[in-house]
Amino acid sequence: MGKRKISPKQVSRIEARLFDFPGEEKKLLDQADVGPWLRYFDSAITHGVKKLGDEKEIREYESLRDAINFTLDSGDWITWKEKGSLVIAPLSVVRAAKRLFGCASRVLFMSATMGDIPLFLKNLGIADTQTTVYQAASNFRAENRKIIYRNLGSMSKQKGQPGLLPMLEACSEILRERPDERGIIHCHSRALQETVFGHLQREFGGRILTHQRGNDRNEGVTRLRNSRNGVLCAVAMTEGLDLRDEDARFCILAKVPWTDLTDPYVAERKRRSQDWYQNVTALAIVQGSGRVVRNETDYADTFIFDSSFRMLMDKFPEWWRDAVEFRASGPPKKLPAHAVTAEDQTKHG
Repeated sequence: MGKRKISPKQVSRIEARLFDFPGEEKKLLDQADVGPWLRYFDSAITHGVKKLGDEKEIREYESLRDAINFTLDSGDWITWKEKGSLVIAPLSVVRAAKRLFGCASRVLFMSATMGDIPLFLKNLGIADTQTTVYQAASNFRAENRKIIYRNLGSMSKQKGQPGLLPMLEACSEILRERPDERGIIHCHSRALQETVFGHLQREFGGRILTHQRGNDRNEGVTRLRNSRNGVLCAVAMTEGLDLRDEDARFCILAKVPWTDLTDPYVAERKRRSQDWYQNVTALAIVQGSGRVVRNETDYADTFIFDSSFRMLMDKFPEWWRDAVEFRASGPPKKLPAHAVTAEDQTKHG
């Protein structure tokens, strides 16, 4: 029910009138123009699917119709054009949440990665006075899930990525120090995945693994599990991945996974709330580090080198911050546990 695309092919398939709205690629369109056409297309789907014989195709159109109605009924939505398609996205689920929660006398949310709870409640239209919050202690010991941070520079393309080469060398150093361990490197984008893979493969050869889109994602994980000491350069694997025990003993975040600001939805949400933008990024880091420590006896280290990590420290849950160690910013070295430099003490208090 989130962001959906409506392509010219989908419109013509049911012989509906094609949308034609003036405006630049990925620039927000006027809802007053797009709204009436969406209502028309909703009706066109109802009548057009009767001519289709494929049940799967009919279900896809019915799902699209539901998404259109959900978006329009949200009362707060945006729309733009992208690669010839019309994109719609609700910005608020408050109305939908109110209808859903009206079906129960009590609603229970359970998650270890809820992030900023006041922000979570606000986005659902729930008042603080309507809630009770219980935060359980983490049974995963901090020493088993170390988050090792060394500021090796910015990974921002706008700043020229001065941290890229130091990050690549730091990855090499970690692999040299851990010749018999499996690991995963979260690369955040295909371009960064190719860069990390190419750099590491020159020294470590077949130990460095990768994956493509689609089903090869799961095959990439299988290749990692079946290897003796493989390291998987991964994209979009910060959730839904279970690398327990010997499956992986370390994790590297090659870049802080800031959400893409070229996406009009992300740009608008950030414009409205910097807290939202930082919160979703912090949650992605927490989720990514959690892929390699899966039970109370499991252990693995997570490495972060991007200087922008400092901006997020107050966005992480306390139980996660308990495992963070600040290391010197120079060349990779094995330092005593909990070593904190004078520079980091100044920067982080």
